[in-house]
Amino acid sequence: MTIRAGGNRIPKTERIVIKGTSFVSTESGTFRDFIDNSFASNQAFGVILKSGEWLCPYCGEVIAPRPGKNDPMERTKVSAMGHLKLNCKRFAGGKGKTAELSALKKIAKEIEFNAFIIENLKSNAAVWQNFDSRRRWWNPYSGAPVDLQLGNEIGMAQLVPKIRDALRQTPEFSGGRGATLSPDDIRSRIAAFESEGDVKKHVQNVIRQNIVTNPEWQFFTAAGFWICPFSGEVTKVRKVAGEYTLNHRARDTFAWLSACAAFAGGAGKTLGIDALELKFNAANKLTSIKDKLAEDPVWQCATDYSEWICPYCRKAQNNIELYIYDIAQTTIDMITSHLEGCPSYQRGDSPATSTAEVYQAVGKEERVGDKIARLQKREERADAVDRSLEKAKDIQMKMVPKKMPKLEGYEIAVIYIPQEEVSGDFYDFPKVADGQQGFLVADVSGHGLEAAMVMAMAKSAISMSARGEVSPKKVICEANDEVQPQMLAAMFLTVFYGVLDTEAKDLKFIRAGHNPTIVVDPSASELISEHSPDGMAVGMVKGPIFAKQTSEYDLKLASGQIVVQYTDGVIEAKNRSGEEYEMHRFRESIKRHHKKPLQDFLDGIYKDCLNFCEGLPVDDDVTLMAIRVV
Repeated sequence: MTIRAGGNRIPKTERIVIKGTSFVSTESGTFRDFIDNSFASNQAFGVILKSGEWLCPYCGEVIAPRPGKNDPMERTKVSAMGHLKLNCKRFAGGKGKTAELSALKKIAKEIEFNAFIIENLKSNAAVWQNFDSRRRWWNPYSGAPVDLQLGNEIGMAQLVPKIRDALRQTPEFSGGRGATLSPDDIRSRIAAFESEGDVKKHVQNVIRQNIVTNPEWQFFTAAGFWICPFSGEVTKVRKVAGEYTLNHRARDTFAWLSACAAFAGGAGKTLGIDALELKFNAANKLTSIKDKLAEDPVWQCATDYSEWICPYCRKAQNNIELYIYDIAQTTIDMITSHLEGCPSYQRGDSPATSTAEVYQAVGKEERVGDKIARLQKREERADAVDRSLEKAKDIQMKMVPKKMPKLEGYEIAVIYIPQEEVSGDFYDFPKVADGQQGFLVADVSGHGLEAAMVMAMAKSAISMSARGEVSPKKVICEANDEVQPQMLAAMFLTVFYGVLDTEAKDLKFIRAGHNPTIVVDPSASELISEHSPDGMAVGMVKGPIFAKQTSEYDLKLASGQIVVQYTDGVIEAKNRSGEEYEMHRFRESIKRHHKKPLQDFLDGIYKDCLNFCEGLPVDDDVTLMAIRVV
C-alpha cells in the first residue's frame, strides 16, 4: 500500500463565523497605517502558526510570509497587505469583520495538527505508514489497528483527517507529547496478527482463551446470554451448551466485539468484576422465569392452542408455545424477550394473583389442566409440526436456484446439502443489472424451523435490495435494517455477497461475519490466498453500527483463478475423536482438486470431508460455491 503525497496543501477546515471588529477607512489614514494598527491592537491579526505562516482573521486562509532577509514580522505584514487587497473576499475592502480570537486559535491548532501528521507521514514512514493486509492503519502510539476505510492508493487529503480523528481518541498520543513505538515493534504486532494469514483466527484464539479462563468474561443472564465485559451490554452470544460449541461462541463473540466501541479493536479495558456484577444483577431481573414456569400456575396459563398467556399484560402470545412438561430454552428466551417489551412488566405492575384472573382477562373460565388431554394435544400438534416441516422443506427447496447462471467466460458450481428437514444455509444468484451478476452464500445461526424462517426472510430482503444496486455493501446494509428488528434473540446470519462485473472481471463483495473468501490462482507463487474484509453478522446490531463495521472489498480476477465460498458445515465437521476438519485440511483438499472440472473440484472437497468424518454424518448444513474465470 502506498501513500500518494501530492502537494503540501493542507486539508480544508470548516467555515468560521465572522464577527468582531471591522476596519473603517478614513481619508487621512493609509492602508499601511491600518495594517500596523491592526497588528498592534487587534489580537486576531497576531495568530501566527509555528511554521511562520499568518492566519487571515477574515477568511481563515494560511498566508506564507513574503520571501526575504528582513524582519519576519515586516514580511508577514507585506504578505497580509497583498492578501487583503487582492484575494480576501471576506475583507470586502475594509467592510468585513474579523473572527473571534478563540475561533482563530482553534483553526490554527487544527492546521498545525494536520501539518504535524503530514510531516510524520512523509519523513517517518517506517513508523507512520504501516498497513496490514486488511488495509487498516496501525496507530504508532497505541500499536492497535484502525480501520480508516481506505483504498490501495491513499491521498493526503483523504488520510490526514482520518488519522487526526484516530489520534484524538488515543490516550497514548497525549496531545502530541506521547512517544511512538519503534518500527520493529509495530511490524511485530502486525506479524502476530497475520502470522497465519487470517486475522480473524488470531483474534478468535485470544477470545477463546478469555472466555474459558477470564472471570470477567463469564457473566450470563438467566436466559443464557453473555454480558460484554467491555460495554456491560447483554449480547446475543450464548453459553456453550449442546450443539452450540466453543467455536460457535468464539465466532459469535468475535462478531459482537467487532462492533463494540468499548472493545476498541482490542485496545479497550474491561469494566471490572464489581461493575460487571452490578450489570449482571440488573440484567437478571428475570432469573426465576424457569422456576415460575415450572411451579406457579399463574405462569402456566395457556390457550387451547398452547399459546402462553402473560400474567402481567394478560394477553395470549401466539408466537410462544408453552408445554409445561417440556419447557425448552427457546420458550424461556421468547418469554424473556416479551417481558423486556411488555408495558405492564416494565411499569412494575403486579402480575395476576390467580389463574382465574388471567383467563377472565382473555375471555375464558378457569380451567383445570387435564394431563392426558394436554399430552394428546401435544402429540397431535407434533404430528402437525412434522407435516409443516415437510411442507416447509418443499417450499425451501423451491427457493434454491436449480440452474447456474450462464456467464460467458465463467464456470459456476455449487454443492448444497441440508442436514435437517429445513436448512439455515442458503445461496442465490441475484440478477443485478446487465453485465452485473450477484453471488450470495449465507448461514443462519441455529437449526430447524426458526433458522429456515430467518433464511426465507433474509433471502427475500437481499433479493429485493439487490435489484439494480451494484454496491454489495448497500445491499446488505439495507437488508440488515429490514431483518434486524424481526430477528429473535440469539438469531443472526453470516453472509457473503458479491457483485461480479463480467466484462471487467471485477468482483466486489462484503463478508458480513462470514468465512474468508478463498482465491485459487495457479499462476501465483502462493496457490491459495484468503480475503477477509471487515464485516459483522446480519441481524446483530442496528444500521449505523453495522454499516460502520462492514467494508466492501474489490477483487480483480484473472483467467484461471477460482473464487471459493463456503459455510461452517465443511470446516466444523467432526471425526469420531471429536476433531474438526478445520481450515488447514480444507486448504489441502483445494490444492488436491483445483485442476479438475469445477463441479468435480467441489465434489472432491466434500468427499475428502466425508472421509475425514469416518462414517459419521456431517452435523451442519453444507454449502460450497465456486466461480472459475475461463
